[in-house]
Amino acid sequence: MTQLSEWVERQSGRFLDELKAFINFPTVSAEGRALEETSDFLLDKLRSLGFRAEKLRVEGAPPLVFAERRGRGNLTLVFYNHYDVQPVDPLNEWVCGPFSGEVRDGKMFGRGVADDKGDLYARINAVEALLETVGELPLTVKFVVEGEEEVGSPHLHEYIERYGERMRGDICFWEGSDLTLDGRPQFYLGVKGLLYVELRIETAERDQHSMYAPLVPNPAWRMVWLLNRLKDPSGRILIPGFYDDVIPPTEAELAAVRRNEFKRELVREALAVRELLPTRDDFEAASSLLFNPTCNIAGFASGYGGPGAKTVLPREARLKMDFRLVPRQDPHKILQLLKRYLEELGYGDVQLQVFAAEKPAKTSMETPHLKPLLEVAEATYGARPLLWPTMYGTGPMALFINELGLPSVMPPGVAYTGSAYHAPNEHIHLSHYLKGVEFVARSMLRLGGKV
Repeated sequence: MTQLSEWVERQSGRFLDELKAFINFPTVSAEGRALEETSDFLLDKLRSLGFRAEKLRVEGAPPLVFAERRGRGNLTLVFYNHYDVQPVDPLNEWVCGPFSGEVRDGKMFGRGVADDKGDLYARINAVEALLETVGELPLTVKFVVEGEEEVGSPHLHEYIERYGERMRGDICFWEGSDLTLDGRPQFYLGVKGLLYVELRIETAERDQHSMYAPLVPNPAWRMVWLLNRLKDPSGRILIPGFYDDVIPPTEAELAAVRRNEFKRELVREALAVRELLPTRDDFEAASSLLFNPTCNIAGFASGYGGPGAKTVLPREARLKMDFRLVPRQDPHKILQLLKRYLEELGYGDVQLQVFAAEKPAKTSMETPHLKPLLEVAEATYGARPLLWPTMYGTGPMALFINELGLPSVMPPGVAYTGSAYHAPNEHIHLSHYLKGVEFVARSMLRLGGKV
């Protein structure tokens, strides 16, 4: 272990230079940017480490990078990651170029450095560290790296249908979780589901002078009235049948949350928000975050939003919404409930477009390889890890758990609670990156029976 840690430290400059080169690719999947070039970069790196690596294809999708290298042991570890990133807007709030990988005060800044390029490259560096210090891999390693996770992984199910047999293994490391503000490692055993839709109300062929407001319906007001029928001030979602399939957390899951440290005030500070929604205590706040489904307004656009005044009555209103779902809510069923409710409320004319639909997923807290990973994390970070029954974000984990029968764990990664995922100035601490490399390398040794 000492040899491994020392080797990682000696290679830190090169590791970070390569990570910076990876960040330099503007791999925004929503804009279709640099997807082929970025996948080429990954392919070359993995092949240089002795992996059989290739680009898998399905029609209409960016390439999925699949790589495999056999190890000495019988166990197979699958790494799931994605090489695409979120858009960078608002650009004027960045302290540096969003794809510069600039280092300031011990931090690297750049879109994707926390989600998910940093975690992916740390795992590649961990493989490299074992090959250099041990001379071999103690287990078989597979990389499954898609290029459209940030737009809802719309083609991953096709990749699973066509190539899923090649992706099977004993355990999957799913992306990477964040460290707490004080550097404690965290594990998540599941994800929420997602339904992302856009609602559009159109009442005219062009905007009108606002003097016609007594006669002409205003689509923005219609949208506001609709919103008041979707969710009440207490936070309860009003769509009939929305909660019918919700399964409450088990006693074991609630006990796990109680054992963890969750401080509302620290979360508020890390997120840089003025206040949080009211909860009785830290336990209720954590439970709400993990186990409650949501109905969120992601964007609302209508009429004039420029400088000064313009007395206009808009022709349309557009609303983007996301619903985070919990077991066993099905996004396709929720969509049908939403459509039916719109009809009942007299909003049958609303145009509805679906952008993403993913099912929730959860791995058992009794999964066989979890305990040794928790022990490795404590030894690596010097602190007892926090184990969360699920995560409040979303990813296509259900395909791996349900279709491939692959227990999936989100282990400690390179980011921390304040890394500004999906926001301007996304960043990680350089020290967290190197610790992440060491944790993954140690985990492979432990899973492979070498320590």
